[in-house]
Amino acid sequence: MANHYHQIITEATGETNPQRLAQIEESMRQDVFHSTLDWQAKDHLRWGAMEAVKILAATQENPEKPYDNANANLISAAPDLLKALVALLGDEGAADDISAVRKQARAAIAKAKA
Repeated sequence: MANHYHQIITEATGETNPQRLAQIEESMRQDVFHSTLDWQAKDHLRWGAMEAVKILAATQENPEKPYDNANANLISAAPDLLKALVALLGDEGAADDISAVRKQARAAIAKAKA
């Protein structure tokens, strides 16, 4: 019987192979979220499953080149970057101030790389 995460991974990706589900789950922990999965919302888990599939495909295509963890950090920061951008664009005063958008994006990227 599949675990809770495997059911979500299957919903998000269509994958049903138990071995592949385990690989995707592990990649979600190690490469996407760099953390446990139990605190993630279901929508984030679905997104993480799709990102993990991309990561696994990239590493399988070129096993000589390890996956770049700095990029994984940026991938996992994408939802926060998007929220920050939406908030800035929703603020009438900030929407015209591109320097505020740049500053917020740089702060989020620096946080993701840390």
